[in-house]
Amino acid sequence: MKRRHSEEFRWTFTALLCVFLTVTLVINSLSKSTWVSIPLHSAIETAGAFAALALAALLSFLHTNDSPSYRISTAMGLSAMGLLDLLHAAIAPGDAFVWLHGLATAFGGLLFMGVYLEGLRFGGRTRFALPILAGVAAAILGLLISRFTTLLPQALLDNQFASGTLIVNILGGLMFLAAAQRFYSIHRAKPSPETLLFTLMSLMFGIAGLAFPFSNLWDATWWMWHLLRLAAYALSLGYVAVLFSDIFKNLRNNEALLRTVLESLDSGIVTVDAKGTISSCNPAVERMFGYLASSLAGKNIKLLMSHTCDWTLGQRADGSSFPMNIDLSPITQDDNKLFILQISDITEHRMREQQLSHQAHHDTLTQLPNRLLFMDRLSQSIAQAHRHEQMFAVMFLDLDNFKQINDKLGHHVGDRLLDHVAKCLNGCIREGDTVARLGGDEFVLIILDVTNIEDCETVAKKILSTISGDFELAGKPHQITCSIGISLYPLHGEDADTLIIQADTAMYQVKMEGRNNYCLYNVPEKIALAALPCC
Repeated sequence: MKRRHSEEFRWTFTALLCVFLTVTLVINSLSKSTWVSIPLHSAIETAGAFAALALAALLSFLHTNDSPSYRISTAMGLSAMGLLDLLHAAIAPGDAFVWLHGLATAFGGLLFMGVYLEGLRFGGRTRFALPILAGVAAAILGLLISRFTTLLPQALLDNQFASGTLIVNILGGLMFLAAAQRFYSIHRAKPSPETLLFTLMSLMFGIAGLAFPFSNLWDATWWMWHLLRLAAYALSLGYVAVLFSDIFKNLRNNEALLRTVLESLDSGIVTVDAKGTISSCNPAVERMFGYLASSLAGKNIKLLMSHTCDWTLGQRADGSSFPMNIDLSPITQDDNKLFILQISDITEHRMREQQLSHQAHHDTLTQLPNRLLFMDRLSQSIAQAHRHEQMFAVMFLDLDNFKQINDKLGHHVGDRLLDHVAKCLNGCIREGDTVARLGGDEFVLIILDVTNIEDCETVAKKILSTISGDFELAGKPHQITCSIGISLYPLHGEDADTLIIQADTAMYQVKMEGRNNYCLYNVPEKIALAALPCC
């Protein structure tokens, strides 16, 4: 398939070349008249030169490490041609005038042949340096030709072009045609406006170079292939215009897309300078803080922070505050250091965290602290009591005959009873004390600031009187009682496990003695009173 495409191109190119050369010969044979117009010639060459330089600059700008290498080699050719044609347009007709044109064709054709060097890679500063070097080299050569004209071979003999200039133009034209064929094969494999442009430009420059031997200075053929070169340069101007149009269109689309994205974000985006002055913000900031974006511009970012200067707490326009998270990203724009603040309202996140923490540390049925939280509070109570030389009590409570209720009436009835007991226990303790459910029907309490046995008895009696009594279960009243064991810090232990074990042991002592009572661990009350320190 590729071979067939190549053959089609060859036949198409051959036909176009034959048509152009035939037209050239016909025009040349029909009219030997000349039309000398140096200003028109200068205008054509100058316009073409600036078009070539503009396209060379654009190709260098658009080139990346992944772009094909011919983009830079073509930019080099256009840069060299542009500067040589510019010098060609600036001097009077003569030997240097003709040689500059021929060298522009030769240099351009040679550098356009870089399309065959696909293995080269140009990146970084190289993509700008090489076209500039090519242009500088061409400019130096052109200035030398213009200055030392007498050292050049004659370009005109009896107003006819010399063989040297003819050969230079023909070689340049052939190289352009070879480049055109390569560009066309690339275009057939992977069509793109760029490769099509390079194909047409190379073809036009090549035909103009081959038409040079059939022309005389200022005759009709001379003007015809000049116009052909101008058309090739005009293609580049058109391509530049299309590219810039696409670039601006993409910029507008990207700007619209960015605006849409910023407007749809739930997170607030604020841009501030190094002093904290707000320059812009998205609609989410308006919704989050209750300010208009126009009223925030020029204000300090501290306006959105809590009066305590806490960067984790946002301050709304109505004075209310909310927890927030800020991600800070520095950027540089026009040598000015800016900061992008991404602000998120984490109120719901904090609520979820609190819910998860509550679930991890509380009993799901009674909402009392579970074993994990109870052990943490007990450890804190031990540390505090040790520091201040205080006492506190641990009470282990177990419902009497709870298993029979569960077995006879069902677990749902037992759960109702446990929830009722939890509420009763919460009503019997002071602020700062703790009641927790360890599991089943076992509850444990921490009673702080105990000074004597009477303090423990008062709490224990209050619990017994609150819980004991008839409680309606499954539509029938049931007598509910409990047994309480008590241990004291530091009398019965100085660590959490010991205190719980001693209180549990005392509770079982109550069970064995008939239930519905309380008991201090293994110490008769009189001995316990004597052992307690006086306060």
